Amino acid sequence: MLKNDNFLYFVKNFKRVHIIGASGVSMSAIATHLKNCGLTVTGCDKNPKNKNVLPLDILLYKGHSVNHLKNVDAIIYTSAINKDNIELIYAKNNNIPIFTRAEILSIILSSFTNSIGISGSHGKTTCTAMLSHIMYNAKLYPTCFIGGNDYKFFNYLNGKNDFAILECCEYKKNFITINPNVSVVLNADNDHLDCYKNFDEIISSFNKFCKNKVNFINADEPYFDKIKNKKTISFGINNGDFIRAVNLIENNGFYTFTVNEYFKYKCKITLKIKGKFNIYNALASISVARYFGVSYDIIKTSLEEFCGVNRRNEYLGKLNDCNFYADYAHHPKEIEEFIKCIANNLNDLIIFQPHTYSRTQKLFNQLVDALSLSENVAIYKTYSAREKYNYQGSAKKLYLGLLKRKNCHYINSKTNLIEYVKSVSAQYKNIYFVGAGDIYEIAKEILTNNN
Repeated sequence: MLKNDNFLYFVKNFKRVHIIGASGVSMSAIATHLKNCGLTVTGCDKNPKNKNVLPLDILLYKGHSVNHLKNVDAIIYTSAINKDNIELIYAKNNNIPIFTRAEILSIILSSFTNSIGISGSHGKTTCTAMLSHIMYNAKLYPTCFIGGNDYKFFNYLNGKNDFAILECCEYKKNFITINPNVSVVLNADNDHLDCYKNFDEIISSFNKFCKNKVNFINADEPYFDKIKNKKTISFGINNGDFIRAVNLIENNGFYTFTVNEYFKYKCKITLKIKGKFNIYNALASISVARYFGVSYDIIKTSLEEFCGVNRRNEYLGKLNDCNFYADYAHHPKEIEEFIKCIANNLNDLIIFQPHTYSRTQKLFNQLVDALSLSENVAIYKTYSAREKYNYQGSAKKLYLGLLKRKNCHYINSKTNLIEYVKSVSAQYKNIYFVGAGDIYEIAKEILTNNN
């Protein structure tokens, strides 16, 4: 099963590992996998969450302390952790081996003959989950690392075979380090400009991610020719030599389409999740599955049963006959597509939480353009993540920019958000809580405390 001894060496020499940021969706999947491989795993987080996706015997600390590192053989951390973290500093000063998320995933993948990495500025989580369902139903039993909580597998699937499927994020060029032997590129966009000089550098990184491996690329992307190479297999709606969707039919945001393989009819598929963009996620999944010999009967059944991933137009519940939904959209392109496909009605309210000051500042005009498409919009205070306050990239400034285009509302605290939602819920049919920050947890809290 093993291609080389990288992972065997890790398991043999690092029996006790500690994960900084362990309760995050992506890191908790790694924690669970290492635990399943026989290691003793501990973790910590500033504000622990997702405890239900961690095995019960993984000790999860709240906050950061050097006391967590007693008898630890190695540290694993996510790129979102600041370099001045006290546990990282202690580990460096005491020669405790340190691995990034990307490095440990690369080591884990060395134990699989077939490792499939899903990349792209948008859609990675949904596509990873889609492909995981197809490969599981085909009895290939992959080990899967999903960047969100799938309705069936959550964020991790412990496989029984020689396949691994994982989401590969381009943040800080991490996907190049992960280096699966099969790559997928859904799209490329101006994002993570806090760690890329410009879009050309982003494209160059996608090129490196695809280098020397079989790669599946969306041929409808305007930058397709700059990413493709001799091993590229293409898919798309308007373009694509291998898999193509034709005869698209839209019904209230849901799509039915015909699948052609090498321009020949294969099947018709109706998706349960809204949005034309999800056709591309499906086409990428179909392309990889067909490459590994999965039948169209299994592909069709798997995709038509697929119900999505949390925070992707996820229904949360009802308050005063108003439906609550959550969506992870935090980039202008994602917000634009979400509004056009799902939430563009006088009865809809979008409450948007900007994600990081740097992204908001660099994509300010695009965010204003995208949010202007909504009939009704409110802006909630920025989720700062790893960053310090910067007015130029703040939610307040975004609100003032949007206010020049249309009426909107600004909310500067959690308390005010809760009161605002309760006061307007009777006015709308649907409220969408949009963004990649803690607005999701607040929406669920409102429902829990008022139902």
